[in-house]
Amino acid sequence: MVLMVLSLTLVLLLPRLGSPERADLRRQARTLAGTLELVAEEAVMTGRTWRLRFLLDTQTIAVESQDDDGEFRPVRDNLADGIQVSAPVRLAGVGIADTSPVREGEVRVLFPPQGGIDSLRLVLTSESGAQCSLRFDPVLARASVDGGDCG
Repeated sequence: MVLMVLSLTLVLLLPRLGSPERADLRRQARTLAGTLELVAEEAVMTGRTWRLRFLLDTQTIAVESQDDDGEFRPVRDNLADGIQVSAPVRLAGVGIADTSPVREGEVRVLFPPQGGIDSLRLVLTSESGAQCSLRFDPVLARASVDGGDCG
């Protein structure tokens, strides 16, 4: 009887818990959402243009700030080494406004202090094919994770 109750409990709970891979997909999507919001806020607070460089081939996102000479340099805080999207999750594409996502190479996105960037969409996938999108609303300076497999 006890085994039957435990089996029934597991059958009901396991689908809700999801796979560790999907949990990692959700975690990395939330981390990237926080990074987009932080960069937008830092641009306003510092009065400088910030830039994200999405290096799709290495799965790295470089975080840079424009200095007084107009050159972009890596920021000097916990984002100095950039952000690494780690397996089993992959940054599959970056789309600006309503364009199709770029899937290889480098995409540069500027965050000027007065705002005014286009909307941004990141597509994340996992090795098993799970997928979700992350959207950045430039008017609200907020990122949201769209349902998909991150919901």
